[in-house]
Amino acid sequence: MSLLREALPWLLLMILVSRLIWKRYKKPIKASVEEQKAKRSWSLNPKSPNDCPACVEEVTLRKVNVEPRELPPPWESCKGVGGPNKMVETEGHCCDNPDCRYFLIRDAHWQALVGNGVRGETDTIQRLLCQACGNRFTVRRDTALRHLKTAPERIELALNLTAEGVSTAVIARVLGHCEETIAEWVARAGRHASLLHDAYFHDLDLAYVQVDELQTKVRAHPGEKAWLWVAIDPQTKIVPTLTLTIGGRKTIHAMDFIHEVVLRLAEGCIPLFTSDGLRQYFWALTAHFGRWTLPPRAQVLHWEVDEQLQYGQLIKKRKGCKLQTIKTQIMCGSRQETVDTLEALGYSSTINTSYIERFNLTLRHLVASLVRRTSALAQTEEKMMGHLEWSRVSRTARIVYKSSV
Repeated sequence: MSLLREALPWLLLMILVSRLIWKRYKKPIKASVEEQKAKRSWSLNPKSPNDCPACVEEVTLRKVNVEPRELPPPWESCKGVGGPNKMVETEGHCCDNPDCRYFLIRDAHWQALVGNGVRGETDTIQRLLCQACGNRFTVRRDTALRHLKTAPERIELALNLTAEGVSTAVIARVLGHCEETIAEWVARAGRHASLLHDAYFHDLDLAYVQVDELQTKVRAHPGEKAWLWVAIDPQTKIVPTLTLTIGGRKTIHAMDFIHEVVLRLAEGCIPLFTSDGLRQYFWALTAHFGRWTLPPRAQVLHWEVDEQLQYGQLIKKRKGCKLQTIKTQIMCGSRQETVDTLEALGYSSTINTSYIERFNLTLRHLVASLVRRTSALAQTEEKMMGHLEWSRVSRTARIVYKSSV
């Protein structure tokens, strides 16, 4: 008992000194611990396509507006003397009957489509007839207005407002429609915008790509973070890929994102990549740009990263809301090669992510559900992606219009 009484003051003194030391040196100790954790978890060993689920499953882009390879004779050369003449422009439309000889043929000089009257209550809708098989349909069959009876002007107004960042609840109150109806219009437009993007944005020859991710929320997954992975070409402002994932920023998500970016690129195109300090980008890029080789005396193939791959990171350290330090790090290639590439493209020699950061801000203005601390969250991932696809196509159309004027 006497020993315990003698040791108690010393124990209290040690606790007091420990608390004083912790209070005085808490931040340096925490920073040192975090740095050691980062060093232990950071691995510069590149990944291979075997580590990418999309590569293993051989995921490819959707084929849109694919015409048959073996074309039948033009309808004008094989139809009879009678029959109606072509009085309506049918370029871009096709017969969707798989048993028809002119299935999926969109060339107006080759197909067998003619006008077949009009229909509609709020506006005039042209009908088409395939003379080869008798299939009838309207020109709205492959559009977002199919089976909709609302005036196209009101639908166009609602979609334009959503592309300007107005929430569906506000549009529903102003136009007098149900909120679910507005959401369905946006989802329809998003699905068709996605098909339009797949039809045109492939085989891209890009020299510089910046990648980043945005944090948001989806109502269907309360308590979980949703991450929007974005890529942009600073020169043409093309946004080749948008990917939405639920949960953390895991390697599997980065793999799927970079896999789609690579599918959009032309064969042999290896652009310069820059990003923030997220380590998953390094593994995803090294897994998609390289080749399998058989080194001397090796019995299995080894994955070798392409020597043309250039990838730099901009690492920012913040203290609260204030930016403390900024440093750049070359992950693939050499710093001199990266600087030469940036200067040849007309940019500063400093590695940056300014274009993708500015586009992130643009996205938050275009899509109401991406605004910070908003009540206009998307209900599901599908509705979020539909809104994003529609906003991206609307933005691209405005850029093309301004450049053509």
